[in-house]
Amino acid sequence: MLFHLGPQYRKAEPLESGAFRGVLFTSKDSKPYAYLVAVRMWKRKLIVLEAFFPDDEALAKRLDTVKAALAGLAIQ
Repeated sequence: MLFHLGPQYRKAEPLESGAFRGVLFTSKDSKPYAYLVAVRMWKRKLIVLEAFFPDDEALAKRLDTVKAALAGLAIQ
């Protein structure tokens, strides 16, 4: 994701939480949004989580909660 999508965004930061690995993208817009894509393999399936943060305030307020949810997510 970093290699292929990173150049389309202002910033692309790798992120790890629990068994999930992902990237937090920040748009190039004048009022940037953030978009998190995290994945993990489970059995023979790819589990994908996406989260959208419409502005810096939402990102600051909710990113830690999303990361904690990823870390505690049990897939059955």
